[in-house]
Amino acid sequence: MEVYREIAGIFGAYLNCIKAGADEWKLNHNDRIYRLVDDLSGGQLELEFNFEKSRVDRLVLTGDYHCMDDAGGWDGWLSFEVVITPSLQFGYIQSFRGQTANGYQYRKYWRSLEDYLCECISFGLGLDI
Repeated sequence: MEVYREIAGIFGAYLNCIKAGADEWKLNHNDRIYRLVDDLSGGQLELEFNFEKSRVDRLVLTGDYHCMDDAGGWDGWLSFEVVITPSLQFGYIQSFRGQTANGYQYRKYWRSLEDYLCECISFGLGLDI
């Protein structure tokens, strides 16, 4: 089973535990989701699962990326959100949104940065576990 399906299934169980008041199992599911998401990018990104914005059919990951300029110097932080939704044709679709801390987007290298972050995440999502 692919990682994104496993996360969705565990998140569904997590939501059921909330309804049933099964706090111990809820914590177990929470920990499992955190471990899966932590391993998602192979250590290249720090990602977090957003429990408030996610649904069984819509997983939301958030993270921060420290950008570099063309000369190799640090150029600020990019906060991003990846939304993963099911697709009958492709298995899943991920959409990406990002914004810098002071509100403007990295327009000069936005496409390559988006491609890199999505590639890191999609590799992990499609792995079989």
